[in-house]
Amino acid sequence: VLNDARRHGIGILPPHINESGARYAVESDGRAIRVGLRDIHRMNTRLLAAIESEQAVRPFRDLTDFLRRTRAELPAAESLVRVGALDGLGITEEGRAPTRDELIMLLPEVKAVLAREGVAGDDTLCLAPAPTHPPEDPSHVSGWSVARRLSAELELTGLSLTAHPLSLARADLESRGVTWARDLAALPDRSRVRVAGVRERAQTPRTRSGKRTCFLTLEDPTGLLDVVVFSDALARSGEAIVKHRAYLVDGTLQNNCERGLAIIADRVTPYVVRADAGGDRVRLRRGVPAGPMGPSLGGAGAPEEESWAAAEGSASYGD
Repeated sequence: VLNDARRHGIGILPPHINESGARYAVESDGRAIRVGLRDIHRMNTRLLAAIESEQAVRPFRDLTDFLRRTRAELPAAESLVRVGALDGLGITEEGRAPTRDELIMLLPEVKAVLAREGVAGDDTLCLAPAPTHPPEDPSHVSGWSVARRLSAELELTGLSLTAHPLSLARADLESRGVTWARDLAALPDRSRVRVAGVRERAQTPRTRSGKRTCFLTLEDPTGLLDVVVFSDALARSGEAIVKHRAYLVDGTLQNNCERGLAIIADRVTPYVVRADAGGDRVRLRRGVPAGPMGPSLGGAGAPEEESWAAAEGSASYGD
């Protein structure tokens, strides 16, 4: 839904503890959607109520102010930091807002000090951020690369807020001969095509003969793709479909009035999304279960790092 809104020129604003309520909200006279806090992994009703109550008093100034006033638990507070909900709050000795790495390093120390302090104490708590790695992207307030920001969003909300994941790999995909969803309708029926997409839905009903057919709905930066994987192709590609969320699909285009627009797949190959050659890989899995074929954190019997290695090490990956 958010990617469709983005394609129609509607801005996607990330969750923020001074701007977001529990639910999604329309901002900028209908030109933007602000993501709510409710669906962030590890959030709970007590913390949501505390945030909304304190927002009515005054904005949160920094990490310490937020933790003191809401008594957020560490796991939930870390999720909020990693998803960017505290970006831009506070100031370091260098006169800039702390990066997400600095905030994550400070979290346990601030919580420990506040626990000793109790509900009373000075209004300001000064702590020097622990040493961290240099910012990956000094131009962004988070200090994180776009791939790392996107990975955190997908893990913690199941949504790609910064951009569609495959938009980061556009040049690589085009060099592999990928046709984008928006261009398929202009191609003749029975054309051979290669497409790429991130899995949105997967269904595997049995046919009358008892064989399995997989119906995939994929999404690329330009739109949705319907992919049909019949039993023979499913026997070759079923493991890749289950263990991964992004694919290259080679097959035959179905584009006629009788049956509509779809790709009949010959082969489904896992695709590992990178922002650039040799750059960070984007984690596409959510930290909670996400549907019948959507693996939980760690996913489908193997950590994501293992499925990355298997995908990039396959003989067909570079085809």
